[in-house]
Amino acid sequence: MLACTPFDFSFVGDGCTAWCPEMLSWFNSMDTGRVSTRVATMLDPATQKHPWPAGGNPRPNSADKRLGDGSFGNADMVPGFGNFPKTAAAGTDFAWSSQAAFNSARGDYHQSNIAHIRYDLTGTQDPSGIYFAYGPAPIIPAAVNDLLWAEALIRTNGNLATAASLINKTRVTRGGLAAALAGDGAAGLTTKLQYEQELELMGLGPIPYFNRRRIDGLLAGTPREMPVPAKELGVFGQTLYTWGGASPANSPTPP
Repeated sequence: MLACTPFDFSFVGDGCTAWCPEMLSWFNSMDTGRVSTRVATMLDPATQKHPWPAGGNPRPNSADKRLGDGSFGNADMVPGFGNFPKTAAAGTDFAWSSQAAFNSARGDYHQSNIAHIRYDLTGTQDPSGIYFAYGPAPIIPAAVNDLLWAEALIRTNGNLATAASLINKTRVTRGGLAAALAGDGAAGLTTKLQYEQELELMGLGPIPYFNRRRIDGLLAGTPREMPVPAKELGVFGQTLYTWGGASPANSPTPP
């Protein structure tokens, strides 16, 4: 068997001369999205309450180095981002904002005080570029494969020690958390695995959605699939239909 060195599959942009790889990643900065409080409370259950409370959640103090104390950027950014200027305990992937970024009339489930900043290049990008205008823009990091491999071992009652070591590549190295162990058993390792998937897959386009769908973890009412457009069905002479998020997971068998 040939051994290979793990690597992140990424693109590097050309400053938007021909294309902008920032289109490949979603909510890559403080002002483009908020992490679900379902995930925020996993990172710091003591401070980040779920569901989001009126008035918001306070600054975090997470043991996970990917969040840390939630600080980010500098004082000049505070009016626009509501951030707390970066300290030595700043997280690598997440930051806290005092601002509620969305209209509360659309539902508090849209709100969170935690932003995803892992791929934010604020302050480092070319003056003529924005965030991923020059890259690198991740497509499939090595962690995606490592966690899939670990899951396969857990689900097939394989080598749990190897599964734990694969999980620890991010859990310990990036998160600074206590190591997963073979002695955690399949159930314990699955919990740690899914925690890592929640954090490490974030920002990689639709990958988090499909991961949550396959483990039956979507929020109630979330569409599991998109109906084929009526015009497409018309071209093929197929019956029109709709499909709601509260319906069973699989589409009905066509007549």
